[in-house]
Amino acid sequence: MRKIVFAVGLCVMLSGCAFGTRHVLLTYQPLRPPGSPKGVTIFIAPFEDRRQTPQLVGHVLNGYGWKTAKIKTRNEVSQWIHDALAAELRNTGYDVVVNETPEIATISGKVLHVDCSSYWTYEGTVNIEIEVRRGNEVLLQRTYLGEAEQGLVVALRAKSYGRVLEAALQVTLGKAVNDLEGVLTKGGQ
Repeated sequence: MRKIVFAVGLCVMLSGCAFGTRHVLLTYQPLRPPGSPKGVTIFIAPFEDRRQTPQLVGHVLNGYGWKTAKIKTRNEVSQWIHDALAAELRNTGYDVVVNETPEIATISGKVLHVDCSSYWTYEGTVNIEIEVRRGNEVLLQRTYLGEAEQGLVVALRAKSYGRVLEAALQVTLGKAVNDLEGVLTKGGQ
């Protein structure tokens, strides 16, 4: 009997609680190390969040795959993505400025989908649209999707959901920055 009680207790302790809203503070660590200046100045406009519920970024799933709790963010998703893109571009060597002028490239974006969940592993998805303009000319308009899966679900902590969303955003921005480099360096400023 003691073994059964111990086994049940261990399972409960390791599985974490599937109930109760998790509040995630979204952070971002750039993938690219700081590079040499490129001599190209850009402006990144605030991103528009197109999701119906801006603070909701996912759900905790129970053993049957049912949603049992919400995962909400403590900060704005659109600002998180904007700042992450700015950090990646600065590390790539671009001069990111705070004022838009017609002669420099302007990057704008839309947040289309951000989601994380857990069943056996933590899974995250970030989907954004990016547009680059110089004056009235559209240089690039494309949608980027990044997905990530991390670790075995043990404690269902908010921090774990934040890490998988950060990894998904790193994948998303890795694709975007590669495309942006081709567009931004073609004509310089």
